[in-house]
Amino acid sequence: MDKQTTTLTDSITKAVLKKMDDKLTPIIEENLFLKNEVEKLNEKVKRLEFGKKENNSILYGFEESNEHINIVEMVSKTLSDSGIEVHKTDINKAFRIGKVKEKARPILINMLNAWKRDEILRNKKKLPKNIYVKEDFSKEVLERRKELIPHLKEERKKGRIAYIKYDKLVVEGEASGMRDKRKRDQSASPKTKNDTENAPTKVNKINAFEKMYRI
Repeated sequence: MDKQTTTLTDSITKAVLKKMDDKLTPIIEENLFLKNEVEKLNEKVKRLEFGKKENNSILYGFEESNEHINIVEMVSKTLSDSGIEVHKTDINKAFRIGKVKEKARPILINMLNAWKRDEILRNKKKLPKNIYVKEDFSKEVLERRKELIPHLKEERKKGRIAYIKYDKLVVEGEASGMRDKRKRDQSASPKTKNDTENAPTKVNKINAFEKMYRI
């Protein structure tokens, strides 16, 4: 009786588990499908958001007053006077962002062409000391960039050339100073005949200087 009871229990358990698996399998597959679809939609949203902000940049340091001032004219004149040729017709729109407070609010400018926006960013050192420009990133990207800063500092301490590009940390091998020092150290040590004969065969190196880290 005990043997029959055990056999019966095992068969019932297997039958119940099989039915549960049969019912759960389509649910699990549907959940995986929905998860993939959500990820695809998130990527599309990110691309759309990036495209929307592609021509944008944010200017800080422009004084704000109660008088009506044409922001487009003020920005284009300041940039042109600084040696960055920008005409009013190059700017699609310009307006202040953020809540009204004691300090001057930053100005968001949307250029008609991305290359003109890039030209402003490349020449940002020409701007007056009290005015500076930054790229227009989403809140999510700003948080990721903030998280990458400790990694950026760590890589630079190691002597590598590192910088943050959008939401990634790019590391390009060693800094030039470190490479030059290594070359000098190698050239300073004289090579003997035995060293030359026993030297390993030179192998072509793969260009793997660029690494990207995601948070």
